[in-house]
Formats: sequence, structure tokens, C-alpha cells
Amino acid sequence: MTKSMTSREKALGVVLILLILGLGWYMLFFKPIQEKISDLQSQQSTVQSQIDAALVKKAKYNKALEKLEEAKQTGGNMQTAIPKYDNITNILFELDDILNHTENYSVSFSGVSRDSGNTNIARRNVGLSFSCETYREFMSLLEDFYNSEYRCLVKDFSMSRSANTQNIWGDAVESSSCSASVTIVYYEYMGADQN
Repeated sequence: MTKSMTSREKALGVVLILLILGLGWYMLFFKPIQEKISDLQSQQSTVQSQIDAALVKKAKYNKALEKLEEAKQTGGNMQTAIPKYDNITNILFELDDILNHTENYSVSFSGVSRDSGNTNIARRNVGLSFSCETYREFMSLLEDFYNSEYRCLVKDFSMSRSANTQNIWGDAVESSSCSASVTIVYYEYMGADQN
């Protein structure tokens, strides 16, 4: 004997079937589509950041090319001759000319080594420590090192800024200075007979 369903049971059955269909649609279609959209949006942001980085790199490259072209047109010393070995006296005079505007400086030379690719080229590492007043002055000094009369490479540099407070006649006066260090490699020609 079968019992017929009441209208309430039929309504609950229809609601149950609709809930099952809705849950199935949500789990099989809506949720995977939303996850795919979220993944694509994260990939889009990653690609956009890569594009932005590439655009910045391109802008820096173009700026460097413009500076290079400008230096060529103004007769900038793009490639200096390599001086003969033991050019230390000339290097010291040049460094003194460049650094004479700083508050104080020290120069240290490490040993001379031969270049691995060409045994006739010697590398002389020079360490510089100095104090200057502003970041602009520091950058100007770096440019002077780069434009050296002698073939060199500005290998490493660092700068830190410190603020000092001094008591002058009862008033606190703040001053600041920049401490910097630079490593430069000077290249010199060593003939085959020199060691």
C-alpha cells in the first residue's frame, strides 16, 4: 500500500530538490569559475608588475643611452688610455684634486694584481673614505671619479648621513654630514718584462 504525499511533503520535496540542484550548480559551476577568475586576476597582477618592472628598466636604459649619446656629442672622455705601470703618483695627485673640497679623506692602496684575461693589464684597488656635506656633493665626487683621466672602474660605494646637535652659545644647532667610502680599480699597462 502506498501512501500518497501531502501537499506539505510535496513542497518540502520540491524545496529539497531545488536545494540539491542549487548546491550542485554552486559546487560544479559557480565555485570553479570564481576560483579560475581569482587565479587569472592574480596572474594578471603578476604580469602587470613584470610589465611595470620592464618599463622602468627600459626607461633607465633609454636614459643611459641618452647620457651616453650626450657624452659623445659633448666630447666626453668615453674611453681613456691605459697608463703605464706604477701610475700611483699621478693617481694620488688626481685623487687629491678631486677630494680637496671634502672635510677629510683617507686613501688606501691594496696590492696590484694582474687581470686574468690579459696578463699585461694590472689592477690597482684604491679604497677611499671621506666626509662631505650633502648627497649632491657625494654624487658629484662619484662623477669626478668616473670621469678620471686614468682608466678606472668605480667598483663599490656607500654613503651614510648623520645629524649632529651642537650647543653654540646656549642654542642647539643641528648640522649633518655624509660619511662615504668608495672602492676604485685603476688599470695600468704592464709590459711583458715587468712583474
